[in-house]
Amino acid sequence: MRRGPHPFGLHLGNMICASAGKPAQLAAALAGVEAWRGHAFHRPDHQMPIRLTMGTMNIRDYGGDGPPVLLVPSLVNPAYILDLLPQNSLIGALRAQGLSPLLLDWGQPGEEERHFGLAHYVDRISQSITALAEVFGRPISVVGYCMGGTLSLAASLMDSSHISRLAVLAAPWDFHAHAARHRSLAAMALSLVPVIERLGYAPVDLVQSFFTGLNPSASLSKFTRFSRLDPQSAEAELFVALEDWANNGPPLAGPVAIEVLRDWYALNMPGQRMAFEGSSCATKGVPSACFCRCPQAGCDRAATKCAWSGRGLDVRCLDPARQWACGHGGGAPRPRGFVGSACALVVGPMMKSQPFI
Repeated sequence: MRRGPHPFGLHLGNMICASAGKPAQLAAALAGVEAWRGHAFHRPDHQMPIRLTMGTMNIRDYGGDGPPVLLVPSLVNPAYILDLLPQNSLIGALRAQGLSPLLLDWGQPGEEERHFGLAHYVDRISQSITALAEVFGRPISVVGYCMGGTLSLAASLMDSSHISRLAVLAAPWDFHAHAARHRSLAAMALSLVPVIERLGYAPVDLVQSFFTGLNPSASLSKFTRFSRLDPQSAEAELFVALEDWANNGPPLAGPVAIEVLRDWYALNMPGQRMAFEGSSCATKGVPSACFCRCPQAGCDRAATKCAWSGRGLDVRCLDPARQWACGHGGGAPRPRGFVGSACALVVGPMMKSQPFI
């Protein structure tokens, strides 16, 4: 029997508030929670061979004879979101395109990593890219997802000599694009900093509490929908796999958690300059073969800002009729903010029909 969603008290409170005056909807959502907790499906756990290790970080080799592509996930939640299920796998889609995927798995922070800030993780990405380029004898492609996209971009700004192409998927960028929402999130972020300083790390439940604030009504709607699904359907199994992933993950090292809450959410530093522990670089020098993709549902919140205009960055949403090319003139709207509905990019059907590497 599963526990959660984490932290359950917060999710329950959000569901009660969002369903005010609609007791039937609350009952359906709670039935959905129980159905998820007791669902028989569990994602098969298959660990691929390790190509490279640094501290508690492993890079897993998914085989293939084509050009190598390194996938960099977020520090929050497990890396396997990029290979969730056989029919919902970005890694599988890349292999089908003739590429050789390698997945960076951050693992649990160890003795060394518990002192890490953002700069250390950017350095880990850079070292991994350099090492893999030496192994394969050529520059490699890099795909960064969510927070991993932001960190991969930073690594490319520091040194892009070993990167042939960079794809950034649903990477958080402008944290103040929605002023009212992010003012409240910034206040919440700053209130958590003293707690993390005392603990020395950010527990999973604390991290989940913060991200729940991005969309407080989501639990009500998604569990209500799940309660109506055929438990044996592929859609129900995908929901279970995604919800299990969302409720899992390592704690964040204290320094990196504080930097994200203070420098990203409160100060919006990625929207201005990429800065890590006193060092910074302007948003320039991005590899010319670089683009960012966002879900159609988040087109007005795409993972970029006009600071990327004129850098040759091609920003695409999942709707081919609404594509932006930054810095090429015309009346096209400039994407802003950061993306919701991000998982559609890595587990949905569009990942197979729109190659980007």
